Amino acid sequence: MTRPLPPLGRHVSLSFTLLLAIGCPLLLLALERIQAKPGRPWVTPHLLTDAWMGFLRLGLSIALLGGFAIAAMDLIREKLPFLYTGVLDERAPWLQFGVYFVVADFSYYIFHRVMHSTKPLWVFHAVHHSAPQANPLMVNRAHPIEEVLYLMTRAVPPAILGGAPPAVLAFIVVDQFWSYFVHSDIKVNLGPLKYLIVTPQYHRVHHSLKRHHFDKNFSGRLIIWDWVFGTMNRRFDEYPEIGLHDYPIVERSRSPWKAAAYACGHMLFPFAALWHHFKPAASPQPEPAHDKSFESAVP
Repeated sequence: MTRPLPPLGRHVSLSFTLLLAIGCPLLLLALERIQAKPGRPWVTPHLLTDAWMGFLRLGLSIALLGGFAIAAMDLIREKLPFLYTGVLDERAPWLQFGVYFVVADFSYYIFHRVMHSTKPLWVFHAVHHSAPQANPLMVNRAHPIEEVLYLMTRAVPPAILGGAPPAVLAFIVVDQFWSYFVHSDIKVNLGPLKYLIVTPQYHRVHHSLKRHHFDKNFSGRLIIWDWVFGTMNRRFDEYPEIGLHDYPIVERSRSPWKAAAYACGHMLFPFAALWHHFKPAASPQPEPAHDKSFESAVP
């Protein structure tokens, strides 16, 4: 019989959550300024849009993510006990943290590849890839439907493996900080650590506009998954332009209200794309002879 889980409030405070969610991006934005080209504005349309996206998904904050994981642990223990292994119960917190980290990271790699290879899921993930400029708040540029699926990669491993809330929340905190870090516009590879962990420069290649970078560098935290499954870009020194070709929402204005409109557009885009993809095709109409001859003359 497992011990009852302590309430979430004993392990994380609102002030600490706000410090991580606001303080970390501000620190990383300051580091970006050190490498920024002269004349680059502090506030860009893309940064404002990402800030609004964060506002629209406040319900999926770090506190909720940790609470979701702990709630999943309770659900499996009480309602689906046949899924609960409890292999990490009573283990050292550092071991719980390490196992969560590796298992969740592998789960994310699989999830990430599925998001890219499945059309109905890709249209939601495309929102994240639409950013033409990296910044820590780019983490917010994610559709809520994708975020719910992403939560499962973080919540299910602790729920099945067992353990204690402090280790779960420590994992969530490190994982969220790493998300801010790897999405920053900082040209850094962390020396020899680049062969072990995902850095901002490594992850940037995953967002690249260059065709030979497509479907590369899926790993979230540990690059071993890309190495094992053959999706690694082995040129660690590259720093390409990022974004998506032909994405319909172009962010040009630094008006806060237009940035809010851009954010709302990103929320609606996947549904429009799915409708366009799955709507019944119109019956083909016979083309007049002069149209065919015109087309035949086009090189």
